[in-house]
Amino acid sequence: MKKVMAVFGLVGFALVSGCSEEVKTPEWYVDHPKELAPVYKECKASGNDTPNCRNAIAAQFQIQQKNARVPTFDFNLQDEMKKDSAK
Repeated sequence: MKKVMAVFGLVGFALVSGCSEEVKTPEWYVDHPKELAPVYKECKASGNDTPNCRNAIAAQFQIQQKNARVPTFDFNLQDEMKKDSAK
């Protein structure tokens, strides 16, 4: 009887683990933005912390950073001070 229970337990575990969603990498989501959009939206709305949600959020961040404006710090401080004193 113990053997039968063990076999059923293993079969049940295999079935449950086989039904899980395939985990996609952040790079995959970056390369497939149409698939990223609904996953990202659902993850943000539900607050899920599944591997796919973490990867979708990371991919969204990478996309935002890719298109982000790069700050420049090459202004002349003396010109800024002259503008302030002229006011």
